[in-house]
Amino acid sequence: MSTPVMLPSEMNGNGRLVSRAPPDVTECVGFRIEISGPRAKTQGSVMQPIRNTLARNMRAWSIDCVSKRLAVIDLNSEISRENRGVRSRTSRADPKKSPPMSPTLFLLCFVAALASWSPASFAQRQTITATTAQLGSTGSANGVDMTGAATLDVGPAPLPTDIFTTNTSLTSPAPAVTTGAASFGNVVFLGNSNVYGAIGTSGNFLLGVYGGATVAGVGQVVNFYGPVSTTTTYVSGTGTLNFLSPSTNLSSGGLIFQGDGTISLAPGTGVIGAITTTAGDNTGTLDPVTLPLPSWASDWVGSPG
Repeated sequence: MSTPVMLPSEMNGNGRLVSRAPPDVTECVGFRIEISGPRAKTQGSVMQPIRNTLARNMRAWSIDCVSKRLAVIDLNSEISRENRGVRSRTSRADPKKSPPMSPTLFLLCFVAALASWSPASFAQRQTITATTAQLGSTGSANGVDMTGAATLDVGPAPLPTDIFTTNTSLTSPAPAVTTGAASFGNVVFLGNSNVYGAIGTSGNFLLGVYGGATVAGVGQVVNFYGPVSTTTTYVSGTGTLNFLSPSTNLSSGGLIFQGDGTISLAPGTGVIGAITTTAGDNTGTLDPVTLPLPSWASDWVGSPG
């Protein structure tokens, strides 16, 4: 049985409790009261002092909560670092995912793309400046660039005879033969040849193109797989010039037969220029009849004969 708690009062002579001044209270925890002072000895049983454990427990609880919270934060940080590491490893392992391009790499790629369209991209082409030169292996493979009053001799075999052979697919935007200024430069075909690309452009056209020579009594054939832009086109012998590109060929000074040769046009081919002959009457043939019919359709702007 617990000891009764003595409230702050006194007992008079009739056995009744009367109020008195409150004693000195040192601690109060819950409903347990510790009374101190000189009067405490007259109240009967002496109450044992009670320690205030609430504050101590609160401090311990707070410290424990903070420690647990810090532990959770540390755990979350560790999980986040691990997730980042997994994403990084996954990105490196994924062959379909490309890393972002840095600004420097993008700039270098852009400059390289521009350079591919500049004259510097023709560094491996054959160049001829104001002289007569034979077609070489470089020009045969990659094309020829002429400057000034230059002349390119092509063939005959066993010398190189074909121009721009790396463009047999006809996909390169670069011409097979270029000139630095309009109405400069000549190309002379001395045998059978194939040209895989344009000769000149509508802005910088050549001075003259010669083909269809006669070698040992046999007329030679030149196949133009790209448009030809020149001041004058010459059929120099009994050979044939085949215009096989479905595009417009420019020859403002005319197409001239210097022998009894032939000019053939592929379907869809256009020619701007008059046709004349210097070999006499009944020489020179315009031969679209040898092409497939009825699909043949070519345009000729100029006077024949």
